[in-house]
Amino acid sequence: MTKRLAAFVCLLAMLSACDMVVMPWNRSSLKEGARRPLSCEAGADCDKKWSRALEWLRNRSPLAIVTHTDSEIKTAKSPFASPDPAISIRKIPAGNNLYTIDFSAECDNVLGCTPPVLELKNSFIDYVGGVKRM
Repeated sequence: MTKRLAAFVCLLAMLSACDMVVMPWNRSSLKEGARRPLSCEAGADCDKKWSRALEWLRNRSPLAIVTHTDSEIKTAKSPFASPDPAISIRKIPAGNNLYTIDFSAECDNVLGCTPPVLELKNSFIDYVGGVKRM
């Protein structure tokens, strides 16, 4: 039993040093931040936010952008076992000249993505929403 506990503690120590893991004490605030809606109004507001979404993606993703339209921006898929997240951003009509900007990311690594998806989503929402500068 003691060897198992020691192995578990060593594993936690290794993972805590890893960029792919969101520490439990940060997870709830990151989840809360990632739930914030990101929307825009047709015209100048959406144009500005969509431009910022593209700029954020160009600066944050090591993967090539393979799709760039008025309603979708997408990177290449994450290579096998890579922690690099594949990112998809969509502008979805919500009615009354409003749009929702949706962010999703995933990678093909059993340990998770680097940086973690929750951190990426918060950074994206802050930047596109105008809260932070790059």
